[in-house]
Amino acid sequence: TMSDTWKTKCNKINNTTITKYVNELKEHISTPLKNIDTQYYFLSIVVMFRYEDDYLEEWLHYYILQGTEHFFMYSNHNTEKTLQILQPFIDKGYVTLIEWNDSVLNSIPENTRRKTWRDYSKHSAQNLAFLDFAKNHKHKTKWIIKVDIDEFIYSKDTKLKIKDVLKNSSIKYYSVPRIDFSNNNYKTKPNGLIIENYTKSDININNYKPIALTAFISKDDMCVHSFKMIQ
Repeated sequence: TMSDTWKTKCNKINNTTITKYVNELKEHISTPLKNIDTQYYFLSIVVMFRYEDDYLEEWLHYYILQGTEHFFMYSNHNTEKTLQILQPFIDKGYVTLIEWNDSVLNSIPENTRRKTWRDYSKHSAQNLAFLDFAKNHKHKTKWIIKVDIDEFIYSKDTKLKIKDVLKNSSIKYYSVPRIDFSNNNYKTKPNGLIIENYTKSDININNYKPIALTAFISKDDMCVHSFKMIQ
């Protein structure tokens, strides 16, 4: 099946660079969160997500460790449990949680709405979430990452955090290579962190994820895997 083919392809090699952060991340998770008291952030993330409760805490701590100060999180049909997980991060100023259900599609003509997830020529609730961010929130942060809950960006030089790289950057836009990881041939989910347990990956780059200076992002950006930039 396609699923078996994908698992084989994505269990090809040991890809352990990110595991250099494991001990530091475990310490970060066990340490009380500090307050974020600024209203203008150096580095933020925008994401639309659904049914990611098992992974949210690690993902948030990982990116805070990497220097992220805020998360603009568009919640698509999540539950009260999701809110309970996010509440400490909301209370400390890290998360802006935006309810973003499929009813937002009522704001665009029916013939422009996506019918299947592969119908990329049409718009989805996710496209509209990124449009909302570009119109209403991009001015609140200098840098923005567009990344999903199952994606972990890191510098090739693991002595540097993402924030360290951006502080000294003269680049407006980064396309970060995305490589797919699989299940490490586990039959059941093991205890521990995602980044320490799932270390087998594909050899090849599957796609790219963007990091951009918000001053150069178009206010009509609706892209899923990139940002529409001002020329």
